[in-house]
Amino acid sequence: NYVAPEEGQPLRPGGSLEEGALDYGAILGAALRAGYSGPLALEFLSWEPISTEEKIARDVAYLRSLLAELPG
Repeated sequence: NYVAPEEGQPLRPGGSLEEGALDYGAILGAALRAGYSGPLALEFLSWEPISTEEKIARDVAYLRSLLAELPG
């Protein structure tokens, strides 16, 4: 994911899943509607100055909350 840039600025990588620019609710919803039932993986973490464990726990909790809201 990435951090949404200010007008005219370049993309800045490293946004958290919840606060970054990508809409993971839409992404997960599309994957599930298409019949995807495989694993989900976190490949990149935010550049925030918190522990890796906290970053992973936060992103996993966010993804689980999205999945709980999606139909099916």
